[in-house]
Order: sequence, then C-alpha cells, then structure tokens
Amino acid sequence: MQKRIQNSLLLGFIFVSTSYSAFSVTRILATSQLQDFRLYYLGAQAVLLGKNPYEEVQGVIYPPISLVLLTPFASLPLDFAEDVWTLFSLIALLSSVLLLLGVSKTFTMRNFFIVTGLAMLNFPVKFNLGMGQINLILLLLTCLSFFWYRKRLSVLAGSALAVAAALKLTPLVLVLFFLQKRQWKIVISCVVGFILLNGLGLTLLGTNATTDYWQKIFPAIPTVGNAIYYNQAFTGWLARAEIADNVARVINYLIFGGMLAMSWLATRKKGQPVTVELSELGLFIISVLVGTGLAWQHHYVTLLIPFFAVLLLAMNLKISKVKYLVAIGIAYLLVAANLKNPFAVLGIWQHIMLSHVLIGAVLLYIVTLVSLRGPTKQ
Repeated sequence: MQKRIQNSLLLGFIFVSTSYSAFSVTRILATSQLQDFRLYYLGAQAVLLGKNPYEEVQGVIYPPISLVLLTPFASLPLDFAEDVWTLFSLIALLSSVLLLLGVSKTFTMRNFFIVTGLAMLNFPVKFNLGMGQINLILLLLTCLSFFWYRKRLSVLAGSALAVAAALKLTPLVLVLFFLQKRQWKIVISCVVGFILLNGLGLTLLGTNATTDYWQKIFPAIPTVGNAIYYNQAFTGWLARAEIADNVARVINYLIFGGMLAMSWLATRKKGQPVTVELSELGLFIISVLVGTGLAWQHHYVTLLIPFFAVLLLAMNLKISKVKYLVAIGIAYLLVAANLKNPFAVLGIWQHIMLSHVLIGAVLLYIVTLVSLRGPTKQ
C-alpha cells in the first residue's frame, strides 16, 4: 500500500513537472525576447561584419572566442535564432541529465523525468532559458568532461573543459579537480585547447578587439560592490551588507581561497566510485559560484551536478540518511526559489533572504563535505 502511494506521488510529480516544463518552453518560444542572447547575437553579428564587437555593441562582455563560436546563430534571422537557441539550451539540459544518469549507472525513464522535473522547477534554469544565457551549454560541457574522464578519454575530457573555459572563463578553475586526480593529459589538453581557441579568436577578431576585451571590458566587470539581488555570489552579500569594496575584495579572496583549499583537500588522488568523484567535482563548482565575484542566479544551473552527486552519495551512506536528505532538500528550495519583489524585503532578515541562493549553495557545500567523510557502500 505504501509503495503504491509512493509510486502515485512520483507519477503525479512527473506529470505536473513535465506539463509545467512544456508550458514554460512553449511560452518562451512564443513570447519571450531573450535579452542576453540578443547581446550574444549582436556581438557575433559584428564579428561576421568584420567589426569590433566591443565598440559596436554596448553591453557585450563575453570573451572574443565565444562570439566567434556563436557566429552560426548570427547568420540566422533574430527571432528564428532565439528559438533555435532556446531549443539548443533545452537539449543541453536534457543531455546533461542523461550524461549524469549514464555515468552513475542510474538511468531509468523514471529517474530521467524526476531529475529533469526538479531541474525545470528550479528558477536558475527558467531564468537561463528566459534570458537566453549560455550556462546550460557550460553545464553540458562540464558533464561531458567528467563523462569522458570516467571513460578514460582524456583528450576529449580536456577539450570539453577548454571550450567551456573559452566561452566563459570561470570553468578554468575546474582544472584543479583534474590536477588533484593527477590527470595530466586532461590538464594539458585543456590548457592547450584554451590557448588555441583564444589564439583563434585573436586571429579572427584582430588585436584591437582582443586588446579591448582584456584591457577594458574584462577588468571593468563589477565583481565587487554589486548589490543587486540577482548577484548571488558572496560579493553580492558583502555589497548588500554595505561592506567597503576594498575590505570586501580581501574577504572574498580569503573565502574563495579557503573553499578551493578545502575542495582540494577533500578530493582524493586515487580513483574513487563515481558518486564520490562527482561530489568532489561538485565542491569546485560550488566554490566557483560562491567565490569568483559575480554569479547571477542563472549561473547556478551548474549546481545540477553537485545536487545530483550528493543525493546519490547520501543514499549510499551506511549511516542514517534522513538528516542529509532534509539538508539537501532545504538547499534545493533555497536555490530554486526567486523573490519577485526583492525590494519588499525589509528589516533584520533582509541580508539573509536576499542571499537565499548563496545560502543554499553554501549549505550544499557543507553537506557534500560531510557526506564525503561518511562511510559509503562499495
């Protein structure tokens, strides 16, 4: 009887989440103008016309090679390109789920719909699709890198991470995971691939555009002092707490360095079960989101990896799982939520409520660290 109720609840969740997902994607395709994608589009269009995208389009802050790689979309009519990009992003999400289920050997259709449903009910995913951001592509490339690492395809693993880092620099930090694993081929493939891709960007865009990006655009990205609600990095909390920028910068460096050091020490050199290694990678992913200085809510789609990993890890613990599952559930709700009117939050709880995604990520980090220290079934 109890199992029948559980199955009914699962089927109900799958039906509701699938219906909601289909409705959300259909609405985006029918009505939305993807604000961030339009910047990608206009920047890539400038590249096609042989112009400097950083002079032609205000607000373009993406690395030169990322605009080069996106030029196929710029050759399409804008409205059609937006629809193609939305579907491309959705396919990237679904492919990421399949890769995670495949590499962990937990694939069933039921698990696929549950994980996809939980992802689509997560505001960072909806925000990513609605804005036309690139983070679901980064999620897929990170999953591919780990998948190929487990399959011992080192060059492919490093190349996937190199493309992710070329599109947005922060995935380069994940090289630390492979360094600790002594995966020299992956590290070398990533570094060489990253250099070659940026060299290609320099060749195709020229020195003026490349110099503009590295000397003007990149240094001006507001990683400290950005108090806007959607910035859920640790620097966002410091800014909302009105900590002086010079002090906030030092504090953030200490927190980021500390999280990377703990992630490094928690990552074992020798090969481990896939759930353990996926959780170890998750620690570095969380560290990047919390500590690199600027993390909009849509950046947090990459938390799909540590959430998935620590859930499997918790289920494999030999000790009581309830407290772990409750903590993971709370972390998920904090990350998945969104305040439609953040300015209405006043009083003593303001700094906490306006940083709920950050708090959820930190809680997930702590749960992952504790879970990695617990005895697991082999």
